Amino acid sequence: MIVEQFAQFGPALETLAVELRSRLSAEDAPGQEGGHGADTHIRSGARLELVENAIRRLECGEYGYCARCEDEISYARLKARPESHLCGRCGAGKS
Repeated sequence: MIVEQFAQFGPALETLAVELRSRLSAEDAPGQEGGHGADTHIRSGARLELVENAIRRLECGEYGYCARCEDEISYARLKARPESHLCGRCGAGKS
């Protein structure tokens, strides 16, 4: 995939980051109950970190390449999870 194709994921990543930040802010609001909400908060925070890292990789030209083996990450994987930092082979169930 060429750099221009990777660039198409920028707006999706930015939108996802905004949505996750909003979700985290709402979860931090007074009156929120515990329980499964804490798990959701942790997952949202972890995913936001992955999204922000993907945005940084996009900005420095490393986006779309596996952080482990440096092979290209498939378009289908990036389309499904634009924050993916591992290829399908290295990810083996991790994103």
